[in-house]
Amino acid sequence: MFVAHLLLTLLLALSAYAFPTSNYSLASIHERTSCTAGTIVCNGPTQFALCNPPQSLVFQPVAAGRLAGGSIAASILSIALGTSTPAAALPPVSTTIIVTSYATVTILSSTQTSTPSQTTDSAVPTSATASTTTSATSSSSTAAPPATSPSSPASDLHGTAYTGDGGSWPGQESWVGSFDEMFIKNTKAMSASCSQFGQPNNSPQEIEDIKSAIQSVGKSSGVDPRFILAIVMQESNGCSRTWSTSYSVINPGLMQTHEGTGSCYTALAANGVVIKPGVASVPCSSSSITQMITDGVNGTASGPGLAQLLKQAGGNDAQTFYRAARLYNSGAIPSNGDLSAGGATATYASDVANKLCGFVAA
Repeated sequence: MFVAHLLLTLLLALSAYAFPTSNYSLASIHERTSCTAGTIVCNGPTQFALCNPPQSLVFQPVAAGRLAGGSIAASILSIALGTSTPAAALPPVSTTIIVTSYATVTILSSTQTSTPSQTTDSAVPTSATASTTTSATSSSSTAAPPATSPSSPASDLHGTAYTGDGGSWPGQESWVGSFDEMFIKNTKAMSASCSQFGQPNNSPQEIEDIKSAIQSVGKSSGVDPRFILAIVMQESNGCSRTWSTSYSVINPGLMQTHEGTGSCYTALAANGVVIKPGVASVPCSSSSITQMITDGVNGTASGPGLAQLLKQAGGNDAQTFYRAARLYNSGAIPSNGDLSAGGATATYASDVANKLCGFVAA
């Protein structure tokens, strides 16, 4: 119980930094229920959560440039100390940690269980037993990665991690050749995507209706249907009975639109937890599915859609789509152009780029 309290303190201290005030997309939230109380659970190298049964896990994104993974203690240190060193490269340790503030981490005891083959510039003590206090440095004080930052492998939820302004990310020639091909790649994921919301999964007809709606709205709006599909998969994994997320505004439906009218599940959720029960429509009608896609592409009375954001992004190359994806997620692009910077889901635009190239999350 004591360790659980310590970890909860850490999570609360990190949450304000990891989640700046903004309207996060559903894609940054994942639910799991099987874990040991009081443990930190890593979801690939970019997300972490505190296990607190019977509550569902709320996976929060690690700030850009920081990786979770490896041993729990190393993960905590990698996140809290602001190191860009992957946790897997840190020495495995068994440690008790007290977090008095985001900037201060006190290591009461640390026992190294193995010696790394090469030294790392980490904050993990290398002596057998140590007691130390160290200060963390916020990533907001560091320079944004350049547009030509090399890509590196990420988790099976994200594909290849791209950083910078999108100029050196995959060009359209690297995208999946056709909408039909891309849709087929995502059909399996769509057929199992509603279970995360406790709802019946899409029927073959509902999946076909999603396809038809994307093609129809894409044609009438002039927006590449592959881009629409990538946003659908990013926001809801193609579930027609996705709940609405509730932050500064309500975001319903397949594309988690800005106070849109299209929805087949009226429940409201925040941070991965249902805060208002709702009613699901089974089956989800083709008209409702079309409305969800229309809201996301053409915009709503209170917010723009992909068509408007592509114009706002400027240009007509692949970078334009990546910039529009960032705008769809957060409403703004940083002045330095870095699409992976804070103030939004850091991997959002990168995830969309991966989906356009045919990546499907495992």
